[in-house]
Order: sequence, then C-alpha cells, then structure tokens
Amino acid sequence: MDRYNSVNNTKNDFRIAFWKLYKRNSVEKISVSELCRVAGYNRTTFYVYYDNIHDLLLRCIEEMLRPIKEHADELQQVGAPPEDRGKLAQLYLETLKINSDYVRLLIEHHQLYILEDQYKAILRPVLLKMFSDTEYPKEFLHYMLEYQMAADVNVIAQWFEKQDISEEDIIKLMVDCAMNGAGNMLTANRAAPTDAGQHDEAVIQQIIKEMASQKND
Repeated sequence: MDRYNSVNNTKNDFRIAFWKLYKRNSVEKISVSELCRVAGYNRTTFYVYYDNIHDLLLRCIEEMLRPIKEHADELQQVGAPPEDRGKLAQLYLETLKINSDYVRLLIEHHQLYILEDQYKAILRPVLLKMFSDTEYPKEFLHYMLEYQMAADVNVIAQWFEKQDISEEDIIKLMVDCAMNGAGNMLTANRAAPTDAGQHDEAVIQQIIKEMASQKND
C-alpha cells in the first residue's frame, strides 16, 4: 500500500471512530485517548493529522463537502453565470441526504452551523466571481451575497427536516427567489392590493418615535 492510500485510510479510520463516539457524546466529552482506542491508533498518530477533537470535527465536515468544493472550483474557473448557483445548492442538498445520519447528529448537538459556515465559505468566492460585473460597490455586494447565502442555508436546512416538496421544486424556488426576489414574487401573486403596507409603515414609524423618546428620557 502506498503512503497516499495509507494516510487516507488512517484519516478515514479516525473519521469513522469520531462519528461513532459523536452519537453518544458531545465534542467536549470525547477524549483523544478514547478516540484513539476506537480507531486503533496511538495518540502520536492522531496529533500528526489533527490538533484536537474539534479540529477532527471540522475535517470530517470538510470531507463531506469535498465534492461541492471541487465543483465550486470548476465553476469559479470558468466564470459560470448566476443561474448555475442552483447546481451548488443541488449538490448541497445531495450532500445532506447522503450524509443524513451525520447531519442529524450535527443538528442534535446544535452544530449544524459549522457545516453551513463551511458551505458558505465555498460558495462565497463563486458568487463573487459570478457577480463581478455588478455596478454595486464592493461593500454592498458583500452584504447582498451574505443575505442570499444565509437565506439559502436556512431554506435548505428546513427542507432537509421536512422534505414536504420535491428536491426539484425547492431548487427551482430558491433560484427564482434569488433571481427575482421573494418579496417581489409574493407581491406579484397577491389576490388583491390593500393599503396594509401604508398602515404598517405608519405603525413602525410610531414605534420608532416612541423608542427614541424612551432613549432620550
């Protein structure tokens, strides 16, 4: 066995051991000694590849997202159009489904945000390249893309839990919302116009005035 395969097999053994222990305990309660016992290696070998248990968790999630990272790199290199962002969302959905047992453990331990943050880190440079020709200032573009990515990961997380519509429908809905704006789509499909918007604006302005008054007091 060559060194490359040997290293990969060792890392895979550590990942398998981690997920076994993660089923029973939080990251904070998993010791390196216990992990090494389950994986069949000594502590010295563990520290060759990882700094600590939390670092191993990050590497496990990184491995889950590796196919998305590879595809994202391809899209970034060819300068894919904005419509192609749906491909990355579809890959993310597939990743959640394929690794559903691990994803549910992350949810159970309130650490799904780590997966979402890594996914956004992969997606961010691709989106910046896709919208590099925009006339918006760089600072505006940053916030707009953060807004969209936050919406994407939250929608996908909810869909993963419910799966009440098809994968094709949720991808199409996400792309439509991203390209046309959810607010615009909802407004365009309202049964009849009302003056509720003006009323709400008046109420909000009144609340703001009252808050400002209390602050001054």
